Amino acid sequence: MTPYNKWSRHYFADLAERVGTTTIYGLIAVLTGDATGAVSNDPKVWWTVVGLPTVLSVLKGVLSNLADDETGPSLLPSETAED
Repeated sequence: MTPYNKWSRHYFADLAERVGTTTIYGLIAVLTGDATGAVSNDPKVWWTVVGLPTVLSVLKGVLSNLADDETGPSLLPSETAED
C-alpha cells in the first residue's frame, strides 16, 4: 500500500484555487474602486487589497495542512467519497 502524501497534487490544486480566487477578488476590488474613484491607484493599496490577502491565503492553506493533513488547505474537514 502506498503511504499517504499530504503534499499531493490534489492539495496543491485546491490551494491554488483558493489563493487564485482570493487574488482575483482583490484585483476586482481594486480595479472597481479605482474606476469609481473610491480607491487610489497606489502600490500600498494594491498590497493591502491584493497582496496581503493572497499571502495570508497561502499561509492559511499551508498551516492548515501542517496541522491536520486530512483537511487539505481548509480548516474544515474535507468530505470523502466514503462519507
